[in-house]
Amino acid sequence: KEKQKEKSFATPPSKQSTKSGKNNVSKQTVKGNKNNSKDYDFNNNNKNVNIDDLGDWEGNMVNIFNSVFEAEDQTGRKVRDIFVKLPSKKELPDYYMIIKKPMDFHHINKQISKRKYKDIFEFLHDMKLVFKNAQQYNMENSQIYNDSVLLEKVFKERVAHYFPSLVQESDE
Repeated sequence: KEKQKEKSFATPPSKQSTKSGKNNVSKQTVKGNKNNSKDYDFNNNNKNVNIDDLGDWEGNMVNIFNSVFEAEDQTGRKVRDIFVKLPSKKELPDYYMIIKKPMDFHHINKQISKRKYKDIFEFLHDMKLVFKNAQQYNMENSQIYNDSVLLEKVFKERVAHYFPSLVQESDE
């Protein structure tokens, strides 16, 4: 088991019963980097993955979120700041014209705290959306773009650690 971080943004959900419901996440496969390529079945396209086999998915979801939230670059700088809260429409009006489904860590944390995620796949989709949006809106090699790549790498590593059944080796 991993040690808890000293300071966390999300708190583990209580052990109350969760709402059940259908996963409405669109189907997509997220690819790892070309050097260590893996397919991430974030939408449970692999029918061999049973949600009951994922163990304490809520606790693991919190651990994944906190690992990403606490991630640092090589200089020790926490890279989360720009991803915590979306820019206002006044600050960046074109952001909302380009990005159709805005997402930030504040919203994800709120969903975790209020136990709104019906399953791990909804959480994984929202996290991936944060990185996808940053990479779509910002220029490649910009600070924000590079920070999103770093956070996405941490995210994929933690998903592989906590949910190995969602990761399959790829020949790509």
